[in-house]
Amino acid sequence: MNPPKIIHAILLIDIPQSLAPSFQVDLQDAVKAYFENCDDILYAVNGEGTHIHVLAKTMKGNTLLSEWLQGFKTKMQERMNKEGLLRVDLRWKPEHFAFEVENSEIHDLLSMIKSQKVIHAKQSFEEEFVDIVNSGHVIIDGNNILLNIQ
Repeated sequence: MNPPKIIHAILLIDIPQSLAPSFQVDLQDAVKAYFENCDDILYAVNGEGTHIHVLAKTMKGNTLLSEWLQGFKTKMQERMNKEGLLRVDLRWKPEHFAFEVENSEIHDLLSMIKSQKVIHAKQSFEEEFVDIVNSGHVIIDGNNILLNIQ
């Protein structure tokens, strides 16, 4: 059996910017509820505007990042829309990013995820993403970054 993986996922939400603040609170609560009912462990969830960060440990270490992320997005969307837990239907944009991270990176990522409001008062999502990639914690080699997976 493969060891668990720690995943930092950044997901983009298809929602008008004007609805994003209240939707963020609802979505973060829904993500927390999702993790209460599965084997994976949620370390942090937070977002600002039309994206959300999820830092989690998947207990199925042999799961590909693409499989985990697609499963998460599908199950979240089905559950949230079926149960009416959000004020508007949840629709993900096709673009998303997922990185497998090391235990030594968790502390820094927790701090960054918790600081989304402060970060986005100073920079755009695009600038934040470039900072993440340039941090040296991310290796872009096709196995560790996923783009436009549907």
